[in-house]
Amino acid sequence: MALAGCALLPGLPAWGQGLPASAVDRSVMSFDRFEPFGEKQAERLAKARALGRFGKDSGLIGSFDYDFTAAAAGWYELLVQGSGGGVEFILDPDHGGPGLHGDLIAGVNGSRRGFDKIGNLWLEQGAHTLRLRRRAWSGFPDAGRVLLRPSDASLAKSLRITPGERSFHRLGRCEPLVVASGRRDVPARLTILVRTPATVTPGASVQRIELVIPASAGLLRQTVALPCSREGVHAVTFAENGVPVDPFELRSLEYEVVDVDTPAAPLAGRPLSLVEEIDASTREPDFSGAGDDRRVRNGKLAYRESGDRGWIPFQRLPEAVRALAPEPGWFAYRLKPLRPQQPYLVEVEFPDDAERSFAVALRESETLAYPLSSGADTGREYGLSNGLQRLRLWFWPRTPNPRIVVLNALDGKRAAVSKISVFRVDDGAPSRVPPPAAPSAGVPRRQYLSWYEEGTNFSGLYGAPDGGFGGTRVAIDRWAQLLKDAGGTTLMPSAAVYSFSLYPAANDPVFAAAPGDDVLRRLLLAAEKRGLQVIPELHPRADQLGFAHADAPDPKPQLLVSRDGKTNPAYRNPLFPPNQDWYVELAGEIADRYRDSPALQGIALRLMPWANAALNNFVSLDWGYDDASVRQFDHDTAAHLPARLLRPIEGRDGLAAERYGWLMKNAREAWIAWRCERVAQLHGRVLDRIRRARPDLRLFASVFAWGPQGTLEELRQAGIDPARLQRIDGLTLINAQYTYGRRDPDAAHNERQLRRLTDPGPLAMLAGAPGQAHFLTSAAYFEATDAIVKPERLGFDKATRSTWMSTAASPAGRNALQRLALPLARTDAQMLGDGGNMYTLGPPALQEFLAEYTLLPAEAFVRRSAAGDAVAVWSRAHPGAQPDGELFYVVNTEARAVRKRLAFEGRGDLLRLRSGQPLALLHGTHELELQAYELVVLRATGSLRLR
Repeated sequence: MALAGCALLPGLPAWGQGLPASAVDRSVMSFDRFEPFGEKQAERLAKARALGRFGKDSGLIGSFDYDFTAAAAGWYELLVQGSGGGVEFILDPDHGGPGLHGDLIAGVNGSRRGFDKIGNLWLEQGAHTLRLRRRAWSGFPDAGRVLLRPSDASLAKSLRITPGERSFHRLGRCEPLVVASGRRDVPARLTILVRTPATVTPGASVQRIELVIPASAGLLRQTVALPCSREGVHAVTFAENGVPVDPFELRSLEYEVVDVDTPAAPLAGRPLSLVEEIDASTREPDFSGAGDDRRVRNGKLAYRESGDRGWIPFQRLPEAVRALAPEPGWFAYRLKPLRPQQPYLVEVEFPDDAERSFAVALRESETLAYPLSSGADTGREYGLSNGLQRLRLWFWPRTPNPRIVVLNALDGKRAAVSKISVFRVDDGAPSRVPPPAAPSAGVPRRQYLSWYEEGTNFSGLYGAPDGGFGGTRVAIDRWAQLLKDAGGTTLMPSAAVYSFSLYPAANDPVFAAAPGDDVLRRLLLAAEKRGLQVIPELHPRADQLGFAHADAPDPKPQLLVSRDGKTNPAYRNPLFPPNQDWYVELAGEIADRYRDSPALQGIALRLMPWANAALNNFVSLDWGYDDASVRQFDHDTAAHLPARLLRPIEGRDGLAAERYGWLMKNAREAWIAWRCERVAQLHGRVLDRIRRARPDLRLFASVFAWGPQGTLEELRQAGIDPARLQRIDGLTLINAQYTYGRRDPDAAHNERQLRRLTDPGPLAMLAGAPGQAHFLTSAAYFEATDAIVKPERLGFDKATRSTWMSTAASPAGRNALQRLALPLARTDAQMLGDGGNMYTLGPPALQEFLAEYTLLPAEAFVRRSAAGDAVAVWSRAHPGAQPDGELFYVVNTEARAVRKRLAFEGRGDLLRLRSGQPLALLHGTHELELQAYELVVLRATGSLRLR
């Protein structure tokens, strides 16, 4: 069949015109076999058949096989009429034949006038199968026909060049190219040109590699070592006998070399040049909401306040009501022109003189997922300083003319700003800071981790220059460097969550990243370069677990069954063997794939009610009443359920409700304990699997607040028993129950949240034995939808894409340290952290606290102060075994400055560990002056010891 209206391309005939008899030309709908991989595939296939092609947004996922015969051995070009992007093209899949992966980015291997060239294939004479496979959730792209035509003698059409599996390499350890050739009567010369872009590495150069392609009748393979001695992104193109090869015919390549042995230059401490200073108290905004912002003078403080209405209650209104409601309070300034991709530091001074909850965002005409933003809570539970506090944002603009927007979050709590300063970060050596003392050699130190919860959406927060993988790569380095500069130790990216996957997951192909877009590998290399660690987190949707059971009667075996006999397609059954096997292998694949990286510390499993696939929990006591689980419980515990309760459920026959009633009355605690045991066994399986890849890897389980009250009993009812999990050697529980930020207008809700930090009970709930307390606090998501401050309100073109904003509203000033100081003071926390789907590296006091905290060795200390003391003192256990003296720390749990008198016995010096500075002793005592929530690490030398 000819494609009507298709213009001829040089060397590329229209379909069905001028093709040799040995060519294979097939409609995509002329497949010999189809193996679906998903739900509703029969109706989607029927629609595609009616179109005679896959069609746009087909939703078809699975494998299409096409059988054909090659009349002669040799090279063939593989082309697609339409798009081959994101499709795997596999030759002879059932015979172990070589595979060829098609383009995963449109246009990379040439897309011309409706044709995509996928590549060149070597075919032996005889029968073959070509498989087109697409398992990602969006389905096959629009395509109508597949063509295999004999190649001519040009190198561009009679070579196959295969890069290594990885796109990123450590310096000096690049994988070679494999060049396959054959069926040549005379030798030819292939030139491989490798260019390091000047934008990445100064002094870019082009290296030429000459490769003789010998004459041969059959298939030959040669390996070619690639330049690997310079850091940066390398682009690879080709030439034949000195003439550049058209990339449409032979794909250009790219790889990156990372010098992990040379530390990256810090950003913090570099010289700053003031670009602009905005006095908001005197300068009228360039843009504003309802026009009800106002100047305020409160004693010595002068500032500008927004209008009274908050964006959070506003966007929760029904659309019809919202259209008539007053606009939320906001105002904005146009910044002076900035240089795109140059680093800047934006400092915002705001008054700490009233209760407020607000955000500050940097908005641009070119947007990614979220704009860079930060925010603050002042007043009420946080004492007022009646002075100015600061927000700090490290900013890499994508465009020259950003706006800075100040927004009020809640009704009656006006946003306020006094001054905005924009500094350019200049080249130059950072100001000298005394190097921190390190723990004893070979002793791991305590960790501070930065958790990003939402796949690759961090790119916009760190100024990615574009939305492609190249932009993500830049953002990765900036995220890692800002964490390093702040004093942090560990990156925790969500490697599988929602529709995101940060790696080419063979076990999760529905959401897997493209083979060349291995974000997780690039994160690990960025961490290696900066001496950081990485803990990839898993919280997958697991859509594919339902595919095999799409036609099974309800209740489907892979799903949890509720007490009333219903199922929820989002809730998998954590005890169903195929579900368990998939979950275990998902973690195992990461361990296998990245075990070579010294930065990989382990793998984290998220235990969280939000977007819960129930792969590692039972949701609540209302779920888990399927046939297999109840029967297994009866067998394991000899509970002696009545025989009628062990028969199969048939539709909505009320049997699940009967089971629930009997178990609650006769075996409630045994049922809860059995479920907790089975969940613990599953965690043990995951740990065993990742340790098959590398014995030192740890399994982390981040336990978020569960149920309305966040109690231990609510966790146990979901199958999560912290005490049982902590008995698994190699598993670390992370207490992630506290969330900061007054997002909810309900004061009682916010007070319940705060009690998870301030009450000793919730803090200790997951602490376990000494040395086992680990914490991750997260920010409440102050999200603004794309209806809040639309781009045209900021003077941008109406065509500018509107995006959501997500902000962390941190307690102002030193109050931001409360979430670090209290867990440390009360539990001797071995890990602290912060995160969410927003920028959380901004509190100015964070660096000061972490500079002390990360000096502490990761081992249990002994409490030396009373449990309720405002100032906690902890010392390293077994001080007599420490040749360098007694190590201890002092932390203030109050929001005010305090004094603490320390008493000593013996002889020696008292040193501030970070600086090595000696502190004066008077009659065996020293009085420390501690700021709000300050941490100080000290060492007593000689025989000097705390009394």
